[in-house]
Amino acid sequence: MLFHPKLYFAKSSEAAQSLIGSANLTFSGLNNNIEASTRLVLSAENMDDHQYITDIENIFSALHTRFPEHVLPVRSARDVVSLMRQGRLTDERARVVSSQKADSQLRSKNMLKRIPIPFFHKRAQKPRKRARTIIYSQTRGISGDYRLVWTSNRLTERDLNIPTGSNTNPTGSMLFKKGKTEDIDQRHYFFDHVFDGLKWIADVSHPHLLRSSAQFCIIINGSDYGVYTLNLTHNSKTNSAAYKQKNSMTQIHWGKAKKLIAKRDLLRATLKLYKSNQASSRFVMEFSD
Repeated sequence: MLFHPKLYFAKSSEAAQSLIGSANLTFSGLNNNIEASTRLVLSAENMDDHQYITDIENIFSALHTRFPEHVLPVRSARDVVSLMRQGRLTDERARVVSSQKADSQLRSKNMLKRIPIPFFHKRAQKPRKRARTIIYSQTRGISGDYRLVWTSNRLTERDLNIPTGSNTNPTGSMLFKKGKTEDIDQRHYFFDHVFDGLKWIADVSHPHLLRSSAQFCIIINGSDYGVYTLNLTHNSKTNSAAYKQKNSMTQIHWGKAKKLIAKRDLLRATLKLYKSNQASSRFVMEFSD
């Protein structure tokens, strides 16, 4: 038996509701069948509820950009009829002669490839260490507790934007690669887990590039250099050569913080990224030898 849950979500300025269960969005699923669902009533004033609402909105708002052939807006009855003619919706009122014939007709009309679904959680081969938590009580505007979400390998010239090669120019950014963090897929981990609470917007000229920003408190060898608002870019293409080669798809743009980062003193240093447990857009970047 395969459990295939669905999620329905509605929101106002003050509250939201979500329905999670087995029922399809059909008359039979919502009225006639035997189904099981859980209804959640959420308050925008509650911090945990607000984070849950934000997570749902971010996931659904990115679907059309990531999978434009599979996720389509339905704004009118004309859109529904069009999808039925394409074989992507079925009319439950119509009498089906045989399920085998119906399945054959749907397959012949719908030639789209399946959405590539990443599996993030691998079976642990050994007990995993508990995530480290740090507390900053007075960090120039950022306070509270943060959990460790990523540790880099030794930083290179390219990471720090100080290349010495004649054919290499500083990009002003750094790709978030796997580093020393175990059991992650660097193509998805940062977008889906580390920066999942951010609002991402598709680039006007290149819609597969999603843009966002967050606040980063920068600590270098124990010294606090303050908070910087830095931009992030995620490449959502899943058919590119870089994606197929399992390269990193998320990067940070150093912006005004480049004056702190582009230093040869930080070569071979390690960067640790901490995420706030209270605010999804606040992070701490700790550089240490």
